[in-house]
Amino acid sequence: MGERQLLAPTPAQRSRRSPLLRRRGRSAFGVLALLSGLLVLPADSALSQEGPDQGQQEEAPEGETPAEEELPEIELDLPDSVDDLDVGPGGPPPRVLPSGDLSNVRLADLIPNPELIHPDLPGGITVNPSSLGPLASDLNQARADLIDARDRLAESRTNFDLASLRVSAIDAELDIAIEASQSTSVAEIEATDDLRGFAVSAFVGSEELGELAFANDLDSMSLTTLAEEAETFLSTTMLDAVDDASSADSTMAELRLERLLQEAERNAAANNREVALADIASAEERIDTLGPELEASILQLQVEGTDMPLVVLDAYYTAADNFRRDRPSCRVSWHQLAGIGRVESGHGTFGGSVVGRDGRTSDEILGPVLDGDPWLAIPDTDGGKYDLDTVWDRAVGPMQFIPGSWARHGQDGNGDGVVDPHNLYDAAMAAASHLCASSGNLDQRANYQRALLGYNRSTAYGLLVMGYADEYLEALDLAPNY
Repeated sequence: MGERQLLAPTPAQRSRRSPLLRRRGRSAFGVLALLSGLLVLPADSALSQEGPDQGQQEEAPEGETPAEEELPEIELDLPDSVDDLDVGPGGPPPRVLPSGDLSNVRLADLIPNPELIHPDLPGGITVNPSSLGPLASDLNQARADLIDARDRLAESRTNFDLASLRVSAIDAELDIAIEASQSTSVAEIEATDDLRGFAVSAFVGSEELGELAFANDLDSMSLTTLAEEAETFLSTTMLDAVDDASSADSTMAELRLERLLQEAERNAAANNREVALADIASAEERIDTLGPELEASILQLQVEGTDMPLVVLDAYYTAADNFRRDRPSCRVSWHQLAGIGRVESGHGTFGGSVVGRDGRTSDEILGPVLDGDPWLAIPDTDGGKYDLDTVWDRAVGPMQFIPGSWARHGQDGNGDGVVDPHNLYDAAMAAASHLCASSGNLDQRANYQRALLGYNRSTAYGLLVMGYADEYLEALDLAPNY
């Protein structure tokens, strides 16, 4: 649009305009007052807004305290309870598992290592785990703590990933909001400059009012109407620009606050992850420490209804089961071996000895010297290797084998690579071998009695062993494992 030529006013025109200029002057003062109340940002700072990740904050000059940015008040929709939290695919926080109730627990649940005893035994026998004292309770709690810590680790990882995704999304929105804020700030500055220019022109009576008011036909307007139209238009434009800038700044402030909240959640998730990892390590260490202790204690639990601990029953049962697989025609059972062990050494407890978790007796059980008074005279056959006697033989171990018989029947019953007469697993296997060598098909009572005579040539001995064997079979809900 071409520039309009404005003629200098005549003295008469200036005289007629004086009241109008005074009115325009009063209007200009009002506009200037409006400007002073609405200008919210100086031009040099309106374009320098940066997001949290777009640059380092400028340091205040030495001796001055940096001014804190005022953020608008924001309504936050906070959850009412933990159940309302959005924790993503990980689900709600897991409940802390209670410690085990030892008054109602299966033996299989107590055993840390499922290979500790024969798999048929946990369902067929009863023990009293309360006699384990705090050991089982501590291990059970350690297991519960491990499960809980692993659940918390999974939850914290999920929450960390979700918070990280939300921070990234907010950063993208912040970039858009910062650009919008800069754009609205430019518009606000331009509108403010236009209104300021109008106010000055109106106050001094400039002939450029029409250009400032963007009027197309100045000749058809009175100066009063022109001033009012210009003031209305420019004031409205500036107020709209101020509102747009304020809205953009408010949106940016909300996003920054939300980012801070998500960063806090991400930091909390990272901290929870480290705590969970530490708790997992602690629980695993406790389990590693308590597990072997509990195993040893479980193996020493008395099998209810009998006079033998669990490790002893396991040795008899395992030996018979090995023979059932390797020599099925023999048909020797756990209770038959238990009868022998009861008579020979009180199941490895003679002289105060105790059968350890590996089956070995704490003391080496040695029978009387077989020097012929009053027992048979059997000169030394092992050079004192097993019975510590280089002159005469002595029966050794919980199943009381003389060295010569051990040399024929000794076996490695627990797979440790050692054939040891003082280990009940090995000795029970040797006893089964001895019985099977004397008579096969031991599920027949007559054959079992004949095999016992080969073990010890005494009818009274055989009857005593058979009596104990019958008692054990009746006491336990454990079938013969022929």
